[in-house]
Parts: sequence; structure tokens; C-alpha cells
Amino acid sequence: MLLKKCIVSVVSVILQPAASIVAFAGFQLLVNLQVLLVWQIYKAQRNVVLCAAEILLYWCIHHICKYNKDLEHLEELEKRYKAE
Repeated sequence: MLLKKCIVSVVSVILQPAASIVAFAGFQLLVNLQVLLVWQIYKAQRNVVLCAAEILLYWCIHHICKYNKDLEHLEELEKRYKAE
């Protein structure tokens, strides 16, 4: 339980400054979509998939950490109510 809490804390701290990755990946996605329309279709398609995967991975990690924090909060509330 302590290890899970430490991992969630560390990942949450890392994700806060990493939020700029989402903006960068979104910008790259727009640029690559333009390239896709003009030339280098295969390379652009690969880059679009990679950018979308970056955004999806960030979103998943963020929500897993948020879920664990919410779960810890609910466990604390449950302990308070049982103590009363």
C-alpha cells in the first residue's frame, strides 16, 4: 500500500510539468495532418499515430493517478465515519 502511494505521488509530480507534452503533441498532430494532405503520406501517418498515442498515454496515466488519489480520499473519509 505504501509503495503504491509513493508511486502515485511520484507519477503525479512528474505529470504536472509534463502537461506541456499534450500541447506539443496536439500541435505536432496538426502539423502532421497538414503534411499528410501535402506529401510524405506514410511518414505523416506514422507521426499522427505516434502523437495520438502520446496524448492517449498521458491521459491514461493521468486518470489512473487521479483515480488512486480519489480512492485514497474516500478511504480516509470512510475511516473518519467509522471512527465517529
